[in-house]
Amino acid sequence: MKKNENKKTIAFLLDGKAKTRKEIAGELGVSTTTLWRKLKTQNVALPSGLIYPPDQIRIYEYLKGNLEYF
Repeated sequence: MKKNENKKTIAFLLDGKAKTRKEIAGELGVSTTTLWRKLKTQNVALPSGLIYPPDQIRIYEYLKGNLEYF
C-alpha cells in the first residue's frame, strides 16, 4: 500500500467521534482480539473505555504500515 493510500484510508476511518474497540476492529476487518494483539506487538497501550480521535489516530498510525496485512 502506498503512502497516499494509507492517508486516504486513515482519513476514511476517522470520523471525529469516540468509538469502541469493536467498532475500530470492525473497520479494519479483524476481531477485537486480533486488534489487541497487533497493538500489543507495537507496544501501544490504550486507556479503558471509549477510544477518542487522538487515540484512534495513534492506532491507525501504528498500524498503517500493516493495513494491507489485515
